[in-house]
Amino acid sequence: MSDPDVVIDLRALTRRFGERTVVDRVTFQVRRGSIFGLLGPNGSGKTTTLRMLCGVLAPTSGEATVLGYDTRRDAETIKRRIGYMSQSFSLYADLTVQENLEFYARIYGLSPDQRRSRIAEVSELTGLDEVRGQVAGTLSGGWKQRLALACAIVHEPEVVFLDEPTAGIDPVARRDLWDLLFDLAASGVTLVVTTHYMDEAERCTHVAYLHRSRLMVVGRPEELERHPEVTPAGTRRWEIHAPRPTERLRGLRGSDGVRDATLFGQTIHCLADDTVSPEALLERAGVDEPESTIREIAPTLEDVFVTLTRASDRGRTVASLESGVASLESPVTSLESGVDDPEAPATREPSPNPEGSRHARFGGGLPAIFVKEAYHILRERTTLFFMFLIPIFQTIIFGFAIDTQIEHVPLVVYDLDRSAQSRELIETLVNTRSFTRIEEVADRESFDASLRAGRAKAGVVVPPDYSDALVGGRPAVVQVLIDGS
Repeated sequence: MSDPDVVIDLRALTRRFGERTVVDRVTFQVRRGSIFGLLGPNGSGKTTTLRMLCGVLAPTSGEATVLGYDTRRDAETIKRRIGYMSQSFSLYADLTVQENLEFYARIYGLSPDQRRSRIAEVSELTGLDEVRGQVAGTLSGGWKQRLALACAIVHEPEVVFLDEPTAGIDPVARRDLWDLLFDLAASGVTLVVTTHYMDEAERCTHVAYLHRSRLMVVGRPEELERHPEVTPAGTRRWEIHAPRPTERLRGLRGSDGVRDATLFGQTIHCLADDTVSPEALLERAGVDEPESTIREIAPTLEDVFVTLTRASDRGRTVASLESGVASLESPVTSLESGVDDPEAPATREPSPNPEGSRHARFGGGLPAIFVKEAYHILRERTTLFFMFLIPIFQTIIFGFAIDTQIEHVPLVVYDLDRSAQSRELIETLVNTRSFTRIEEVADRESFDASLRAGRAKAGVVVPPDYSDALVGGRPAVVQVLIDGS
């Protein structure tokens, strides 16, 4: 029986681009209301994993479900029920905060009443009330991220994916943004966050670490820090406070019994065999006891990831045990209960769509785009000028410059009928002002000569039976010749 609290379920998820594997058999689960941190260096597969979970990119093999929906078959349904916040600012910089929020609310098909209610709620939650009339492009980095988060949650999604949301913003803005994420998680929203910052990983309820496209470890931060691979049996971790720590570090590195030593701010963190006493460590660092202090410490998440990364680079297989550290040869299991069989198909039932405002539809896409473009046009005077005034100018200019009216074409007439009807025909042609009669000839040779000489550009030959045909009710034929040159 499936666990209803599991909202995201990955089973041996794999994605290849040609011969290159960017996500390799990734397996983990995310529970409702948790903040799940996805860590790893650039190129480790974090963003690709998020794109597959959002239904934007199809996996090459393996399976994944979000809210019980398969990412292959139900991609459009998933998109309606999740929110996504990209790493870079991807909203409309020339629209105001209010207009951006309205656009995304319309895209997700919220009714006018729902739009007003949700925009007011997310503006209050993210603190955007005071800047709703400000153009988004003029906001600072932290305020832009607040706006991006507000747009991602305006339709009340059950799961929100955030791709490095705090990249490039100051520490205060980072803290404020994380406070917003905590509020969302407390309301039952599930968050999946990618980040490079270890202090942010500590704030997540669960953490997964990707390295070289594979999942190295997944679990709660405090459980990862207690993993035996991080602080092996027979070793202890120490923190040394000493003057000029960079100089002291040289004496520790490479000395017998010291497995690792690194700077951590203004202190030295080292991993040493428990046979090495604290006094011996201070002596090797070249400091006297009165001017330094040493204390035993617990490992940090940075220690966890450094240890596992180095083990992976050395080709070692990290035992999974109950800790959930991935083997280099097999998918990872969770630190809690895990995924019992990563190769088994996911059969989780889709979670019901809650009543109320959580029923975003994609029917408002075209009206939303129309309104957005109207905002663009009304705000940009140059666009208005080219839309309305330029066509008027073009019509006037082309009307005078390009004259399509043909007038006063030189005409030669050869009238063989010489009746009242034939003369009426010739006068009618001349009265149109399209032709000017320059010559009326009495023989065919003169008619042809006038056209060949260029004196006339058009000629009319009236046959001798023209009037008889009209009187008799028969079709009357008149020959018209035009100089095409």
